[in-house]
Amino acid sequence: MGVLRHRMVREMSLREFSASTQKVYLVTLTDLAKYHHRSPDMLGPTQVQNFLLYLTQERHLAWSSVSVAASAIRVFYTHAVKRLDLAMAMPPRRKPRRLPHILSVEEVERVLSSHTWGPRKVMTPAQRAEARKQARECAAAFEGRRKN
Repeated sequence: MGVLRHRMVREMSLREFSASTQKVYLVTLTDLAKYHHRSPDMLGPTQVQNFLLYLTQERHLAWSSVSVAASAIRVFYTHAVKRLDLAMAMPPRRKPRRLPHILSVEEVERVLSSHTWGPRKVMTPAQRAEARKQARECAAAFEGRRKN
């Protein structure tokens, strides 16, 4: 993989990738070659997809790590070997959406009872409008001073 490695380093250098990104991308391509016991430029779309599945299902890598690996492979096939068929065969990775944690009734009661509420000033809508008006006037006056 010497020639391919040099070509990949050259392409990444032209695109000003950081040294750490270059290192991670090269390690990913080395892992891809070791996984299939073949040079990465000899692989097909199914083999590349199998490698990404291996990273996800067998090595249990986090979403972000697999996304970096997919980016490394995409850069390799797009820029270093100019095989757009393989670059397009990789589906874009979507970040998994997590549901928000919803508190139970008991948890809400515990949070509310643990906080000391003390006296609060609550503004009426008229007071809020007056405060906004004063803020606009102050901003206009400040802007007028800046122009002079």
